Amino acid sequence: MKVKFSGVGITDGRNKFGGSVASRNTFGAYIRNKVTPVNPQTPSQSAVRAVFADISQSWRDLTQGEDGAKTNRHCYSCGRISN
Repeated sequence: MKVKFSGVGITDGRNKFGGSVASRNTFGAYIRNKVTPVNPQTPSQSAVRAVFADISQSWRDLTQGEDGAKTNRHCYSCGRISN
């Protein structure tokens, strides 16, 4: 990890080390604890993911004509007409 120090502290550094993460935003450099996202995989979460997967697959299965019709409907409804 590359870190720049000055007389007052860390001036720049971005990476993870140990249980911490160094980063920088508008207000300057900072260090925070590294967290791992929680994925509980509850039955309701799994059901929503299954529905989302089905819808995504249906979207990918659209023919070129169906895809164009969908795009044209959207453009007409938002006021932008395209060919």
